[in-house]
Amino acid sequence: MKTTSLLNKPVRLNVLLFYVFYTVFMVSGMLSNVVFLDGILETIYKIALVVVLLACIASMSKLPRNKMLLMYAITILAVVARFTSGSSTLLSLWLLVVASRGIKLDNIIKYDLKLRIPLLILVSILYFAGLTLTNVHFREGGMIRHSMGFDNPNIFSAYVMAIVTEIIYLHRRKIGLFDIIITIAGIGLVAYFTDSRTQMVCMGVLLFGIILSKIIRIKKRNKKSPLYNGIMFIVNNSFFILLGLSLLLANSVLQINIANDDFNSFTSGRISNMSRVVDTYDVTLVGQKIGSADENRDFTGKNKLSVDNSYIYILYSYGIIVTVLVGCSFYLYFRRAQKENGVLYFIMLMFLLGGIMEHFCFEPILNIFLLYFASVLYGESKISNTGEGKALPSEVTQ
Repeated sequence: MKTTSLLNKPVRLNVLLFYVFYTVFMVSGMLSNVVFLDGILETIYKIALVVVLLACIASMSKLPRNKMLLMYAITILAVVARFTSGSSTLLSLWLLVVASRGIKLDNIIKYDLKLRIPLLILVSILYFAGLTLTNVHFREGGMIRHSMGFDNPNIFSAYVMAIVTEIIYLHRRKIGLFDIIITIAGIGLVAYFTDSRTQMVCMGVLLFGIILSKIIRIKKRNKKSPLYNGIMFIVNNSFFILLGLSLLLANSVLQINIANDDFNSFTSGRISNMSRVVDTYDVTLVGQKIGSADENRDFTGKNKLSVDNSYIYILYSYGIIVTVLVGCSFYLYFRRAQKENGVLYFIMLMFLLGGIMEHFCFEPILNIFLLYFASVLYGESKISNTGEGKALPSEVTQ
């Protein structure tokens, strides 16, 4: 691989391409509602997407034949899904995974934090200065939820959660008071400005789980116990299990009894929204255009026909083929993370559980840990050599 010079250090061209594309991806996504940048960043991103797509296709030709054909097939599927669903999320994720070959996840996360934190602060300042599009959202009782310069308050909260999660991940071998303070500050920030319940719960559960993993350790001799194997089976297949649970919740017969109850109200109507989408659309092989709640919410914050549940959205928007592929990929993801990094294993499980209520678990701009799929794809370790444990978070002995 040819190299170039960046600040007097040799940099491989594929690494440079990844970071340039990732920067464009983040900047265009986070600044999309800034009024004086309207349309400009989207055009730049589309150009970058095409350039990286062509570069990735060229790089695939150098791989072994079977892997090359597999990656070509997935690329074609991702491009088709882009047009059938109207969303570039899957294509962007695939290109980021392909382009991140050979780059350690820790290094990507460190770069992401240097980019994400200033951008979040900048957008917040522009929001209060009146230089971003502003959507007004309300809780029952009249509580105002600030969108903070994004399409929806939950998006701002997801960015805060991403920052907290990434900091905790980088400190995974030495979780301490600083991480507790960061998490509490993140929860407080979200509670004050946006009151996004899912993100607050996820941050609290994450910190509790990782601290607990430092206290409670399952001995190696128990790794072959029925309980251990049962937990592994459930977590490794969590995508399909949560998909089944989502379909159960969305079932119209069940909705007759819960559409107006406290649980549906607590979820801001997400359960009844899921039911309406399932009743309105048919499942297809290659997907169709289904709006997320963020894309189909008017200026009062009222939902039209939409769905926030990640599993229903993937199934109906991307179709059966992509859904099965994603589910199998997560199975391999967990199997590999189980061997390499227990904390990563727990973090991704947290994201998937959050996917019952929100989209953030499958959005690469909100969940950088999706880039660990490159480890599954290329069979290379993306984890720094730190002697980490090889199973559940509770078994990590860092």
